[in-house]
Formats: sequence, C-alpha cells, structure tokens
Amino acid sequence: MTMERDALLREVDDELRRDQFQKLWDEYGTYFLAAGLALLVGVGGYKWWDARRIAAAELAGSQFEQALEFVGAGNEAEAQKVLRTIGSSRAAYGALAQLALAGQSVKAGNTEAAIIAYESAAAKADDKLIKDFARLQSVSLKIDSSDFTEVQNRLNDLIGDKSPWRYMARELVGLSAIRAGRLDDARNLLAPLAADPRASAAVRERAGSLMSVVVAAELAKSTPSKVEFEKTDVSDAPAPAGDVLPPKADVPRPKAASPKGGAAKGK
Repeated sequence: MTMERDALLREVDDELRRDQFQKLWDEYGTYFLAAGLALLVGVGGYKWWDARRIAAAELAGSQFEQALEFVGAGNEAEAQKVLRTIGSSRAAYGALAQLALAGQSVKAGNTEAAIIAYESAAAKADDKLIKDFARLQSVSLKIDSSDFTEVQNRLNDLIGDKSPWRYMARELVGLSAIRAGRLDDARNLLAPLAADPRASAAVRERAGSLMSVVVAAELAKSTPSKVEFEKTDVSDAPAPAGDVLPPKADVPRPKAASPKGGAAKGK
C-alpha cells in the first residue's frame, strides 16, 4: 500500500513539474531561443575574428622578415615599400615597421619623416615598452624646437625610478631645462644622474658634461658685469649682463637609445 502511494505521489509530482516547465516555455521560450542563437553567433564571430587576426599577424611577420632581408641586401627602397605596407596596419608588427622606418629616416637625415614615424609607432603600439621608446625618440628629435613645459609634460611619467627609459628621459628633460634657463631644474635632474652607479658610464659622462654647462651658466649669472660710470652718460652705459648660456650647438646632446634600453654608441 505504501509503495503504491509513493508511486502515485511521484507521478503527481512529475506531472506538476511538466506543467511548470510548459508554462515557463510558453512564456519565455522565445527568449531562450534568442539567447542560444546569440551565444552561437558570438562564439562563431569570435572564432572568425581570431582566425583573421592570426592570419594577419602571420602575414605581417613574414613581410617584416622580408623587409629585413632587403635591408641586409642593401635594398633600402624595397625595404621601405614593405615596411610602409606593414606600418599602415594596426597589427603588432605595424609599430615595429614604423620604428624601422623612423630609423631609416634618421639615418638619411630626414628628421621630419622620422618624427612622424615615431609618433605613429607610439600610437599603434600595444606594448608599453615600445610605445614609451617611440615617444622618447620623438621628443629627442624635437628637443631643439620644443619648450621646456612640452618636454616635461611628455616625459614626466618616464623619469620615475620604475621606468626603463628613466636615464634618457632625465637627460632630455635636463637638457631642455638648461636651454630654458631653468638651472635649478636641470641640476636636480642631472646631478643625481651623473652620480648614479646604476646608470651606464656613457650616461654618467653625458650628465657630467651637462652639469658643467649648468655650473658655468650659474657662475656667469652670479658674476655682475663691470660698468664704468665715470664720464659716461646714462644713455650710453652698457646694459647689465643677462643669463649667460652657451650656444645650443655647444650643449651636449644625449645619444639615441636602442629599444633594448641604454644609449647607442656614436660612430
């Protein structure tokens, strides 16, 4: 008797569940189908996009290798054609191609083209190391025409202790400070850099050379000019000496860095 009752209860319970599922399906079945279809479309779309991304990366990689082969063979014109094709894309190799084009432009003495290529590389790069390197190189090429505030704003986040480009960034900001007559700012950056044992010998040497410029400018600024007043009309008296800074050509420039960090040796 108990078994028959339990079987009846199970049958009633199953029937109630079926009724509940039927009601849910009647009310929300369309939404379930739409959600399932959207999931299938989403997964399929992602697979398609990922396949295209991989194919584009493989193509760009092979083209980049071809460009390097052209460079090795001395065929700069063909190398530039291939690099421009890669550089126009947003693929990871696009930033590397722009860096290579910038390097060729620097080698050819075309500063404007190099700046454009570095700026493009900084905009395209997803890797922060490459992005910051391209920005640093762009600023270094524009150091003669940029004011101190612009240089400081663009490189402020690169002079921190955790930045891999901190040494070159400090050189550039210090150099810009010298040319702007901001000797205190220049000293605060360059004096520690010249004595930093973690910096390379070349970096310390350049920072020391820049510090000698700072010291000379400070001495010239603090020494009053001698003006003879005897028998001299006020209108004919020489004007007081202003800040004495060496010409721009005499200020040491930091060397261009390589993507691996540090400064490249000069020829």
